[in-house]
Amino acid sequence: MLKENLGKIKNEEIGYAKVKEEESLLKIAICEDEKEHIEELEKVLGNVKGNKNIQVETFLSSSLFLNILEKREELPDIIFLDIEMPEIDGITIGKKLQKISSDSYIIFTTAHPEYAVKGYEARAFRYILKPFSEEAISKVLFDVSQELGKNKKLMLQSDGKEHIIPLKDIIYICAEDKYTILYTKQQHYIERISLNSYEKLLSSYGFYRIHRKYIVNFFHHKGIENGRVHLTNNVRISISRRKEKEYHKELLQHLEKELI
Repeated sequence: MLKENLGKIKNEEIGYAKVKEEESLLKIAICEDEKEHIEELEKVLGNVKGNKNIQVETFLSSSLFLNILEKREELPDIIFLDIEMPEIDGITIGKKLQKISSDSYIIFTTAHPEYAVKGYEARAFRYILKPFSEEAISKVLFDVSQELGKNKKLMLQSDGKEHIIPLKDIIYICAEDKYTILYTKQQHYIERISLNSYEKLLSSYGFYRIHRKYIVNFFHHKGIENGRVHLTNNVRISISRRKEKEYHKELLQHLEKELI
């Protein structure tokens, strides 16, 4: 099937790729099963938002919240999720939402710090303890705004069409004969942009070339074993021996930037 798709691309269809950065409205969703916690968080958000343009929607029912978001084409930028809820717990919701899109920033809220460990399974961005403090919420808004203020996406022309792809949705890029294949969770894109060009374009955005044939997104790293990098879509791809040590170093540096 892949070879058939490659054969459809004409030699003159070189295409282009560039990173698009733009400011946008900060959309926030809150799901808490107690009204007073929603009101408290809304009040704190109102106090610390500064000059940020934000839009907040709230949900008391976790099942209703999940049902509504699963039907949307685009998720909120920030999702505050109570870890403990009677209908569906926040961890379960977080996992489901990450399968829909990796572009949202999930913030787990809890009165019990020991529960925060469970949040790693849902790739949470931050954990906030109750009662909510203006300092903690302000830090979250600042950190997310640093990311979403740029709204980093890849503008790609592939097979005569233009595509706009969030960088966090890109899992890895592979060189195949004279073509390059860009893989996301939902699909792949085939074009003739060289892997060297992608390396220059994306290296400052958390991407690393692990092999002459592969570039991976640090965001989708799950592990490394027996000379292969394990990615979030359960694909394992080869890493060259001379790159392995440097990859570990760059990965740790990237992770350090993501921590408070």
